[in-house]
Amino acid sequence: MKKAKAEPSDDFVREAVLKLLYNAWKNPKGMESNKLKITDICRDLKTQDIEKKYVIRNLWYLIETGWAIEEIKVSTFKKGSMSYTNEKKTYRVSKDGIDYFEGNSKFQKSNNLT
Repeated sequence: MKKAKAEPSDDFVREAVLKLLYNAWKNPKGMESNKLKITDICRDLKTQDIEKKYVIRNLWYLIETGWAIEEIKVSTFKKGSMSYTNEKKTYRVSKDGIDYFEGNSKFQKSNNLT
């Protein structure tokens, strides 16, 4: 009988996703290279035995809480008389996610401006 894999904790998965997005931001190869597709995120985290369903669930949590950002680029193209629309979704670390790894900075904005 096959032993069931232990489910990783949500905090473990969130940390792994956020770290991946942070590393993409920290080591850019161009202006758009800090944005990752979901397939890239899942592929990279599979090496840590994190399944796609855990990645997606926790990426949504990070987006909803402001740690990560989803960007959607819509492009339209024509083929003959038909028009087609294509959506490309990418994900990147937010300023809160960067601050999580780097700590305080003199460039952080405060609500207590005097």
